[in-house]
Amino acid sequence: MSDVFISYARSTARQAQAITEALRALGYSVWRDDDLPSHRSYSDVIEEQLTSAKSVLVIWSAEAVKSHWVRSEADRARADNKLVQVAVDDGARLPMPFDQIQCADLAGWKGEPGHPAWSKVVASIADVVGGNAPAPAPAAAVAAARPAPALPDKPSIAVLPFNNMSGEADQDYLADGIVESITAALSRVRSFFVIARASAFAYRGQATNVCEIGRELGVAYVLEGSVQKAGARIRINVQLIETEGGANVWTGRHDGTLDDIFDLQDRITEQVAGALQPSIRVAEIERARRKRPQDLGAYDYAMRAMPHVWALEAEESTRALDLLDKALAIDPDYPLALSLAAWCHAQRLVYTWTSDTEESGALALKLAERAAELSGDDPLILAVLGAVHTFLHNLGTARILLERAVAIDPNAAWAWSRLAWTDAYSDRPAEAIEKFERALRLSPLDPMNFNNWVGIGSAHEIQGDLDQAIAFYRRGLSERPHAEWLYRHLASALAGAGRMDEAREAYARMLRVYPDMTATKFRDAMVFSPATRDRMVENLKTLGLPD
Repeated sequence: MSDVFISYARSTARQAQAITEALRALGYSVWRDDDLPSHRSYSDVIEEQLTSAKSVLVIWSAEAVKSHWVRSEADRARADNKLVQVAVDDGARLPMPFDQIQCADLAGWKGEPGHPAWSKVVASIADVVGGNAPAPAPAAAVAAARPAPALPDKPSIAVLPFNNMSGEADQDYLADGIVESITAALSRVRSFFVIARASAFAYRGQATNVCEIGRELGVAYVLEGSVQKAGARIRINVQLIETEGGANVWTGRHDGTLDDIFDLQDRITEQVAGALQPSIRVAEIERARRKRPQDLGAYDYAMRAMPHVWALEAEESTRALDLLDKALAIDPDYPLALSLAAWCHAQRLVYTWTSDTEESGALALKLAERAAELSGDDPLILAVLGAVHTFLHNLGTARILLERAVAIDPNAAWAWSRLAWTDAYSDRPAEAIEKFERALRLSPLDPMNFNNWVGIGSAHEIQGDLDQAIAFYRRGLSERPHAEWLYRHLASALAGAGRMDEAREAYARMLRVYPDMTATKFRDAMVFSPATRDRMVENLKTLGLPD
């Protein structure tokens, strides 16, 4: 039994193949007639697969409209309440009664995962199939379903996860920390285009085909390497590879001790930058260096905390704070640890993970401001401080800080995302969408991209295009099903669109997370403009939200 049965005419085989690959990349099982076994009757197999499939996706085209097979399959799917429709020809007029049923317009779709019409298709299939969302395919498979991004008109690079050759799994953080530092330094060279660390790390543990990675991420170079630690000694091997043909541009080996790990990182960064663009000035790299911790123990704890900080889940955030508290006990003036701790407390505020949001907001601001006092030219630290001010409704201050962050580091995907949210909160939806899309390009495989899809959905809701908002909210949920705070947005948009059955279901899911939610608490948690918040509250009141 398949999740999706594809019905199409032969002239749209290419589009059917693209849709099949995209759905399989999302984890759905798909059947279409090129899977027919050679030893069985065509009609018998079709009927068997059509009957057992959980949903039927009909691809309407001028030829499909005339096809008795497609119309018969569509009619059976409609009768069984499992029909999903897309149109791929601008001029195709759907036959009755299918012209009275919602149909996504995929004419001109080139496989973009964020295309609004495609988001509607994915949301519809999720609704019809039901049950738990399928496990997504590996990052490389998902990327393969996307169109290859165009190469930027500047040197472009992804720093892949380095291999830990020490034989100790608990030393992975050391290799990750080196990659983090090199990526951050290269990102701040304005003449480079650097893929964000989160997307590069999607390839961790996979066999690396640099040509394929270059195509998927849209970069001309990748840097890969390994780290070997023996006692206090450390060896770092790196190679810079050109992705078009796989040629090795530069190879380096760096030996030292843990005490001079930062010097090793700086030397690697300078050599990579010089190989990418020989005219690069060392001063640009020098400006990119962050304030170092006074003790490597603080660095260790901060690097160990990093993945927990960005998980955006309550328990993970608590684990991160425990590690960061240990870092700050060793070095109270370590800006990175201060800033990451501030972001964890800000998460507690915005996602209402604590009953005392006022205390969390005050602590987040205190830590973020202290980090900025110590390292005010670090884009991550500026972005965290900007995000905290956003959650405290200080949008003017937030915008200044975030614009400064992206001016220092034009490759800072997360800073662009936070700046986009500031636009959304300020009722500037068109500008918000543009910045969210820029963040997606800088980090196309980022686990946090669900938040960008939610942001684009919010921008559409502000514009009054609720169907588009719903599609993007569902796209966000499909990538992060555990982000149940998202049902606050989805329930409001569904109610506003008059889709009350779906709205009541989403509202029930919201109450599972926020059982004591009221209109007052909702307004306090949301950062949108008063007019936008009022519309959302009125939508939720139709579902029973108390004052």
